[in-house]
Amino acid sequence: GNFLFQKDIVPNVPSILDDIATTNDGKNFITRYGGTDTASNYTGGMFRLLDSNFNFIKWAPEPNSYYPVFYGLDRYSADKFSMGFIKAGTFGQPFTDSFCVEIRDTNFNLIKLTCIPRHTVLANYPQISAQVFGTQLYDGRDNNNIYIGNNWGGYFNNVDSYFDLSNLDSNLNIRWSKVFGGDYPYFMNRYHSTSDGGCLLLGARKTYTNPAIIEPVVFKINQAGAITNITSFAPSAQAFFSTYPNPSTGSSVLKNTSKQAYELLIFSQEGTLIFEKQNIESAVFPIDISAFASGIYFYKVLTKDGRSAGGKMVKE
Repeated sequence: GNFLFQKDIVPNVPSILDDIATTNDGKNFITRYGGTDTASNYTGGMFRLLDSNFNFIKWAPEPNSYYPVFYGLDRYSADKFSMGFIKAGTFGQPFTDSFCVEIRDTNFNLIKLTCIPRHTVLANYPQISAQVFGTQLYDGRDNNNIYIGNNWGGYFNNVDSYFDLSNLDSNLNIRWSKVFGGDYPYFMNRYHSTSDGGCLLLGARKTYTNPAIIEPVVFKINQAGAITNITSFAPSAQAFFSTYPNPSTGSSVLKNTSKQAYELLIFSQEGTLIFEKQNIESAVFPIDISAFASGIYFYKVLTKDGRSAGGKMVKE
């Protein structure tokens, strides 16, 4: 934790350090800078290769077609790095864009590129204000399970938002593209590959309560693109809520010993909100799941004092 040194890597050039990754041998760093001198004047980005003391080795300009704000630089192999980004973007107007993954060598030569048109993933979803657009982290630590995603929505203005996620193999072939959310203002701003081939989505959800509650959340996604767990980092009320019987064939009961009114949400394994009930005050609340298809569901409880609880429900 001791501070070692500080170095001005790009002196006298208006720029923003968007991301940094080590090479696989751990001796050098690849950096990406988005050049901008005002919030609306994009001056072009650049890649730089630095040694472990941040001494400059080489650099290359990035194509002007890249959207200026992006995250997603990562190691791919000993002499290659990979990157997720938005292509053909105009600053603040990203709705004609594609989101892309590319592989470059450490001389910054482009080796492979795959782009997914935004409308391919979000064709059946509403247009959402560009002012709350965010392009999110791509993580290629497992080279045969590459993830790239974006957050589209209204976390900042209380409009329901969506986050899309695509899974690609090591040759950048697209296995699947899916959209999650749509039930609350989400802002998912980190993606991390996991050892089982899936990934974690980390971010926050803003509730519609008054006053609003900002609830940090983590979604666990498996390699097939299904949500297998949802975890909240809000103050916990877990000890006060339980469901029984679980598994169930048609009906279940949510027991509440907190003496707090609460909101109940139930999500499918794909992350779709399929049931919502506010201002529940009873200690025992019956849940009819007879119409649900067999499978795993997730329930989320939000109490009036801002605590949360949740768990799995299994319909046999």
